[in-house]
Amino acid sequence: MDLIIILIAISFLAVILSKPFFNKINVPISLSAMFIGIVLGIFPIWQETAKSEGFSSLANVGMLFLIFSLIFQVHRSKRKKEKEFRKYLVKSGILIVTLELLILFPLVYFFLENNFLSALLVSLIFTTVAEPLVIPFLKKFKIVNTKLGKSIIGIGVLDNAFEYIVILIASFSSISGNADFKTLLITLSSTVVAFILIRQFSKTKYVEEFIIKLDSSRLFLLSIGTLFLFGGILSFVELEFLGAVIAAFLMRNVVKDLPKKHTDGLREVINVSSDGLFGPIFYLWVGLSTSLGYIVQKPMLAILLVVIGLFAKIIPVLIATVKDMNLHSSLILGVALKFGSGIVFIKLLFEKAVISELTYTLIIAAILIYRIIIPLLLGNLIKGWRKQIV
Repeated sequence: MDLIIILIAISFLAVILSKPFFNKINVPISLSAMFIGIVLGIFPIWQETAKSEGFSSLANVGMLFLIFSLIFQVHRSKRKKEKEFRKYLVKSGILIVTLELLILFPLVYFFLENNFLSALLVSLIFTTVAEPLVIPFLKKFKIVNTKLGKSIIGIGVLDNAFEYIVILIASFSSISGNADFKTLLITLSSTVVAFILIRQFSKTKYVEEFIIKLDSSRLFLLSIGTLFLFGGILSFVELEFLGAVIAAFLMRNVVKDLPKKHTDGLREVINVSSDGLFGPIFYLWVGLSTSLGYIVQKPMLAILLVVIGLFAKIIPVLIATVKDMNLHSSLILGVALKFGSGIVFIKLLFEKAVISELTYTLIIAAILIYRIIIPLLLGNLIKGWRKQIV
């Protein structure tokens, strides 16, 4: 336990001291903990500490919270009346994801994971979009309300449906040999009943009057309690991450009718907790689990994955949207949709033994490179082509 506390202390101090540098290259403070973890992972003492039961449990709680945070904060589309635009988003989104998978799947299957399901899940992770990162970027350049901005958010929402697929398959893939059918049935039934009861109870007049009086801090405690309730119940059959998804959907339903200042305050507290506590611990764990040896052994494969991963997004976006926008806007859209949220999900697949250490390391390296180059590339493209943006 002493080494765990020292490891976290060293990492948090290093993150704080390195913040000015990482801010310059547009890397979030939580992600900088991953770089620190990669460096510390060179030393055997910290690798062994990261593998300890105490640190793993703490990091798993961090991953549970981050999944809850990602699902809870997925953007809600408010453009229900724009039927034609919605059709365009759905049609373009499905076409983009389909073409992207057709490009990525062969690369992953033949060079990384010679297993159909594993290769498909890894390919799906490349399609996800991290909206908490991309939306502030759009606001910074004042293009949220343009057709380009609406397309980035709308297609991103559609892409994020695949996050749920990854969580579901990854969760269920690990229970076959560890839980009997009776335990699985009882646990899942209990979860469904609890979800329905709590959801219906939350709609009663008394509960609504009670919840509307809660400030952001107490709403946050309610969120944490809900997360641990469903995560705890489903942990009996190793489906705790599915519990995080259920808790996130339930809390979204509970707070959807609250005044904007309440929901904004709750999101702010969740973001602070993610960036200041749970995020750094989780990303430190990700970095410590990364094996630099694979990157040294297979540098060309790592580079190929980064290049093909980028063009696998841009080319389908051009095919799907260039007729409805223009070449400049479509290129910007393709680059913007590489603001991926895949780190949490690739770590989940690795912990559930769905993918190999080689795949895990190379995908993490690719995502890190995207997190550095995409903001720089996107910023320059928007500045250079601002007049051409639709």
